[in-house]
Amino acid sequence: MTYVIFDLEWVATFAKGQVPEIISIGAVKLDRDLNECGQFASFVRPKRARMLNKRTVRMTKIRPEDVRTSEDFAKVWKKFLQWIGDEEYFLLTWGPTDIRTLLANCKMHRVPLAWLRNYNDLQAEFGRLQELKNQTGLMEALEALQLKPIGAHHSAVDDARNTAQIFKSLYNKLQLVRNNHAGLLKAFAPKQPRRPSRTLSTQSRTRRGKHEERVERAGRKP
Repeated sequence: MTYVIFDLEWVATFAKGQVPEIISIGAVKLDRDLNECGQFASFVRPKRARMLNKRTVRMTKIRPEDVRTSEDFAKVWKKFLQWIGDEEYFLLTWGPTDIRTLLANCKMHRVPLAWLRNYNDLQAEFGRLQELKNQTGLMEALEALQLKPIGAHHSAVDDARNTAQIFKSLYNKLQLVRNNHAGLLKAFAPKQPRRPSRTLSTQSRTRRGKHEERVERAGRKP
Protein backbone atom coordinates (compact mmCIF):
# COMPACT_ATOMS: atom_id res chain seq x y z
CA MET A 1 0.00 0.00 0.00
CA THR A 2 1.22 3.48 -0.87
CA TYR A 3 -0.17 6.92 -0.11
CA VAL A 4 -0.03 9.44 -2.95
CA ILE A 5 -0.51 13.03 -1.78
CA PHE A 6 -0.77 15.42 -4.70
CA ASP A 7 -1.39 19.08 -5.41
CA LEU A 8 -2.24 20.96 -8.59
CA GLU A 9 -1.85 24.51 -9.81
CA TRP A 10 -4.00 25.85 -12.63
CA VAL A 11 -4.77 28.93 -14.68
CA ALA A 12 -7.05 31.38 -12.91
CA THR A 13 -10.28 31.58 -14.90
CA PHE A 14 -12.80 34.38 -15.13
CA ALA A 15 -15.40 33.09 -17.59
CA LYS A 16 -18.22 30.97 -16.23
CA GLY A 17 -17.99 27.36 -17.33
CA GLN A 18 -14.37 27.65 -18.47
CA VAL A 19 -12.14 24.74 -17.44
CA PRO A 20 -9.26 25.90 -15.20
CA GLU A 21 -6.34 24.32 -17.04
CA ILE A 22 -3.72 22.56 -14.95
CA ILE A 23 -0.20 23.98 -15.33
CA SER A 24 1.65 22.13 -12.56
CA ILE A 25 1.40 18.74 -10.84
CA GLY A 26 3.31 17.96 -7.65
CA ALA A 27 3.11 14.85 -5.48
CA VAL A 28 4.73 12.90 -2.68
CA LYS A 29 4.53 9.12 -2.32
CA LEU A 30 4.70 7.43 1.09
CA ASP A 31 5.09 3.72 1.77
CA ARG A 32 3.05 1.72 4.29
CA ASP A 33 5.40 2.86 7.06
CA LEU A 34 4.91 6.52 6.03
CA ASN A 35 8.44 6.85 4.72
CA GLU A 36 8.76 9.08 1.67
CA CYS A 37 9.63 6.93 -1.34
CA GLY A 38 9.33 9.45 -4.15
CA GLN A 39 8.41 12.91 -5.40
CA PHE A 40 6.86 14.00 -8.66
CA ALA A 41 6.99 17.52 -10.09
CA SER A 42 6.14 18.70 -13.59
CA PHE A 43 4.85 21.75 -15.37
CA VAL A 44 2.02 21.25 -17.87
CA ARG A 45 1.45 23.10 -21.12
CA PRO A 46 -2.17 24.34 -21.22
CA LYS A 47 -4.28 23.63 -24.27
CA ARG A 48 -6.32 26.82 -24.53
CA ALA A 49 -4.71 29.34 -22.20
CA ARG A 50 -1.74 30.21 -24.41
CA MET A 51 -0.77 33.12 -22.19
CA LEU A 52 -0.80 32.93 -18.39
CA ASN A 53 -2.71 35.85 -16.92
CA LYS A 54 -1.15 38.12 -14.31
CA ARG A 55 -3.20 36.65 -11.46
CA THR A 56 -1.92 33.14 -12.21
CA VAL A 57 1.71 34.27 -12.41
CA ARG A 58 1.38 36.27 -9.19
CA MET A 59 -0.13 33.39 -7.20
CA THR A 60 1.89 30.45 -8.53
CA LYS A 61 5.16 32.14 -9.55
CA ILE A 62 4.93 29.99 -12.70
CA ARG A 63 6.19 31.87 -15.75
CA PRO A 64 4.88 31.51 -19.31
CA GLU A 65 8.24 30.08 -20.41
CA ASP A 66 7.92 27.34 -17.75
CA VAL A 67 4.85 25.87 -19.39
CA ARG A 68 5.52 26.79 -23.01
CA THR A 69 8.13 24.05 -23.42
CA SER A 70 6.35 21.50 -21.22
CA GLU A 71 4.27 18.53 -22.36
CA ASP A 72 0.49 18.65 -22.46
CA PHE A 73 -1.73 17.35 -19.69
CA ALA A 74 -2.40 13.91 -21.18
CA LYS A 75 1.32 13.11 -21.50
CA VAL A 76 2.24 14.47 -18.06
CA TRP A 77 -0.63 12.57 -16.42
CA LYS A 78 0.48 9.34 -18.10
CA LYS A 79 3.95 9.85 -16.60
CA PHE A 80 2.36 10.57 -13.22
CA LEU A 81 0.45 7.28 -13.29
CA GLN A 82 3.63 5.44 -14.26
CA TRP A 83 5.36 7.09 -11.31
CA ILE A 84 2.61 5.89 -8.94
CA GLY A 85 3.24 2.32 -10.05
CA ASP A 86 1.18 -0.85 -9.82
CA GLU A 87 0.93 -1.14 -6.03
CA GLU A 88 -2.45 -0.41 -4.42
CA TYR A 89 -2.74 3.23 -3.34
CA PHE A 90 -4.75 5.92 -1.62
CA LEU A 91 -4.99 9.34 -3.29
CA LEU A 92 -5.12 12.41 -1.05
CA THR A 93 -5.41 16.15 -1.56
CA TRP A 94 -5.97 19.17 0.64
CA GLY A 95 -9.57 20.07 -0.18
CA PRO A 96 -11.91 18.91 -2.97
CA THR A 97 -11.01 21.57 -5.54
CA ASP A 98 -7.98 19.68 -6.86
CA ILE A 99 -9.89 16.49 -7.65
CA ARG A 100 -12.71 18.46 -9.32
CA THR A 101 -10.21 20.39 -11.44
CA LEU A 102 -8.38 17.18 -12.27
CA LEU A 103 -11.54 15.44 -13.50
CA ALA A 104 -12.47 18.48 -15.61
CA ASN A 105 -9.04 18.40 -17.26
CA CYS A 106 -9.26 14.64 -17.82
CA LYS A 107 -12.58 15.16 -19.55
CA MET A 108 -11.24 17.97 -21.74
CA HIS A 109 -8.22 15.87 -22.79
CA ARG A 110 -10.19 12.61 -23.00
CA VAL A 111 -7.97 10.91 -20.44
CA PRO A 112 -9.33 7.53 -19.18
CA LEU A 113 -10.24 7.33 -15.50
CA ALA A 114 -9.22 3.78 -14.62
CA TRP A 115 -6.88 5.23 -11.97
CA LEU A 116 -9.72 6.94 -10.06
CA ARG A 117 -10.21 5.14 -6.74
CA ASN A 118 -9.53 5.36 -3.01
CA TYR A 119 -9.58 9.17 -2.97
CA ASN A 120 -9.71 11.02 0.38
CA ASP A 121 -9.92 14.71 1.22
CA LEU A 122 -7.44 15.39 4.03
CA GLN A 123 -8.85 18.87 4.63
CA ALA A 124 -12.24 17.34 5.45
CA GLU A 125 -10.61 14.83 7.81
CA PHE A 126 -8.72 17.64 9.54
CA GLY A 127 -11.98 19.53 10.00
CA ARG A 128 -13.68 16.45 11.44
CA LEU A 129 -10.89 15.81 13.92
CA GLN A 130 -10.69 19.47 14.96
CA GLU A 131 -14.51 19.76 15.04
CA LEU A 132 -14.46 22.71 12.66
CA LYS A 133 -17.41 23.92 10.62
CA ASN A 134 -15.42 25.92 8.07
CA GLN A 135 -12.66 24.80 5.74
CA THR A 136 -9.10 25.40 6.91
CA GLY A 137 -6.29 26.54 4.65
CA LEU A 138 -3.15 24.45 4.34
CA MET A 139 -0.91 27.00 6.07
CA GLU A 140 -3.40 27.42 8.92
CA ALA A 141 -3.52 23.67 9.45
CA LEU A 142 0.27 23.47 9.61
CA GLU A 143 0.29 26.21 12.22
CA ALA A 144 -2.45 24.52 14.25
CA LEU A 145 -0.42 21.30 14.32
CA GLN A 146 2.83 23.18 15.03
CA LEU A 147 4.42 21.96 11.81
CA LYS A 148 7.00 24.05 9.97
CA PRO A 149 6.02 24.89 6.37
CA ILE A 150 8.26 23.49 3.65
CA GLY A 151 9.15 25.54 0.58
CA ALA A 152 6.78 28.00 -1.07
CA HIS A 153 3.00 28.10 -0.86
CA HIS A 154 1.33 27.50 -4.25
CA SER A 155 4.27 25.44 -5.43
CA ALA A 156 2.54 22.16 -6.29
CA VAL A 157 5.27 19.87 -4.99
CA ASP A 158 5.84 21.96 -1.83
CA ASP A 159 2.12 22.04 -1.07
CA ALA A 160 2.07 18.26 -1.54
CA ARG A 161 5.00 17.92 0.88
CA ASN A 162 3.22 20.07 3.44
CA THR A 163 0.02 18.08 3.03
CA ALA A 164 2.10 14.94 3.60
CA GLN A 165 3.36 16.45 6.86
CA ILE A 166 -0.22 16.84 8.04
CA PHE A 167 -1.12 13.35 6.84
CA LYS A 168 1.68 11.77 8.86
CA SER A 169 0.84 13.87 11.92
CA LEU A 170 -2.81 12.76 11.89
CA TYR A 171 -2.38 9.27 10.46
CA ASN A 172 -3.39 7.29 13.56
CA LYS A 173 -6.64 9.25 13.83
CA LEU A 174 -7.63 9.29 10.17
CA GLN A 175 -10.61 7.37 8.80
CA LEU A 176 -9.49 6.66 5.26
CA VAL A 177 -12.17 5.22 3.01
CA ARG A 178 -11.91 3.01 -0.04
CA ASN A 179 -14.10 4.14 -2.91
CA ASN A 180 -14.53 3.39 -6.57
CA HIS A 181 -14.63 5.12 -9.90
CA ALA A 182 -18.42 5.41 -10.12
CA GLY A 183 -18.94 6.91 -6.67
CA LEU A 184 -16.18 9.47 -7.12
CA LEU A 185 -17.46 10.54 -10.51
CA LYS A 186 -20.89 11.10 -9.02
CA ALA A 187 -19.42 13.21 -6.22
CA PHE A 188 -16.79 15.23 -8.06
CA ALA A 189 -17.22 15.11 -11.85
CA PRO A 190 -18.11 18.44 -13.51
CA LYS A 191 -21.85 18.78 -13.91
CA GLN A 192 -23.33 19.10 -17.36
CA PRO A 193 -25.40 22.29 -17.76
CA ARG A 194 -29.05 21.55 -18.30
CA ARG A 195 -30.30 22.57 -21.71
CA PRO A 196 -33.83 23.82 -22.14
CA SER A 197 -35.99 21.35 -24.01
CA ARG A 198 -36.80 22.31 -27.57
CA THR A 199 -39.99 20.26 -27.60
CA LEU A 200 -43.15 21.54 -26.06
CA SER A 201 -45.12 19.37 -23.72
CA THR A 202 -48.40 17.91 -24.95
CA GLN A 203 -50.31 20.24 -22.64
CA SER A 204 -48.40 23.29 -23.92
CA ARG A 205 -48.99 22.31 -27.54
CA THR A 206 -52.69 21.81 -26.83
CA ARG A 207 -52.97 25.21 -25.17
CA ARG A 208 -51.11 26.89 -28.02
CA GLY A 209 -53.32 25.14 -30.56
CA LYS A 210 -56.51 26.31 -28.86
CA HIS A 211 -55.14 29.85 -28.62
CA GLU A 212 -54.26 29.90 -32.33
CA GLU A 213 -57.72 28.56 -33.17
CA ARG A 214 -59.38 31.36 -31.16
CA VAL A 215 -57.20 33.96 -32.89
CA GLU A 216 -58.10 32.52 -36.29
CA ARG A 217 -61.83 32.60 -35.51
CA ALA A 218 -61.60 36.12 -34.16
CA GLY A 219 -59.97 37.26 -37.38
CA ARG A 220 -62.64 35.81 -39.67
CA LYS A 221 -65.11 38.17 -41.32
CA PRO A 222 -68.79 37.41 -40.75
